Amino acid sequence: MKNVKQILKIAIYLVVITSIVILLSLQPSVSFYLSNKSHDITVIIGVILIIVVTTAITLFVDKKAITENIIEQMRRLKGKFIWKPSVPIKSNKATIQPIINYPKDYKMDFRNFNINGMVEGVEAFKQAVIKFVNTPKNKYKIYEGTKYGTEHSLFTVNGSEEFARQANSLAEQIVDYYGEWIDKIYCIKRNGHYLIIEIKVHGIAETLCVEIPNFDKRSQERKNKT
Repeated sequence: MKNVKQILKIAIYLVVITSIVILLSLQPSVSFYLSNKSHDITVIIGVILIIVVTTAITLFVDKKAITENIIEQMRRLKGKFIWKPSVPIKSNKATIQPIINYPKDYKMDFRNFNINGMVEGVEAFKQAVIKFVNTPKNKYKIYEGTKYGTEHSLFTVNGSEEFARQANSLAEQIVDYYGEWIDKIYCIKRNGHYLIIEIKVHGIAETLCVEIPNFDKRSQERKNKT
């Protein structure tokens, strides 16, 4: 239902733009037609087309907000947003440890929410970031008075500007908490019900792409199945 509404919004915007172009072109086109004495149909059609095209170009150049709005509606329809700062968010820690030294932890199955063995190094770090991003700050008593947890609504926010603002804040929170392991954060994307964070850590050449599911969405899906 939500997708249908977004498609209707896009269609309405396109109809509105087309109508505005026609209305703005109508008066000069009619004036030219009435004042043209040669009545050469080819000339008349050609000039009218030029008027319509010129009006459309002028409208799009002067009214960029209209096309930007359509693009924004497409992003909302697809559930895709991206934040990429001009300068990556860097760690302010004096020393950064090799990621292979990241402590062992129980391996979590985030689909069924159970424990399945142990992880360490890169995989343990990825898992830690997933849990950190999904933990609301100060919601649980065990984390009161600590920096653990985040404040954001990136899984549900529905606008590019707000997504960028919250993503920048989230990146700073992650770097602040895991700064001894992180070199820099390059970008945060949302693709449907997932966040993808590109992180450079110390000790490996490649950039980590940490895919973070929405725990609330997963929990709701499990409830619907039972």
